[in-house]
Amino acid sequence: MCYWAAEATDGHFVPNHEVDRIRWLDPAGARARLTQPRDRELIDEFLATLRHA
Repeated sequence: MCYWAAEATDGHFVPNHEVDRIRWLDPAGARARLTQPRDRELIDEFLATLRHA
């Protein structure tokens, strides 16, 4: 499984046979949509890394 941290700055998205939509969420919004505790922990760890940078 792969995860990325990104910021949308420009561009557009065209739905295709692999991805039908993209939703950009802030960390709290993304965390609220996750169903696996380990995935929520990844967001928490990422945010902790940003705070210490």
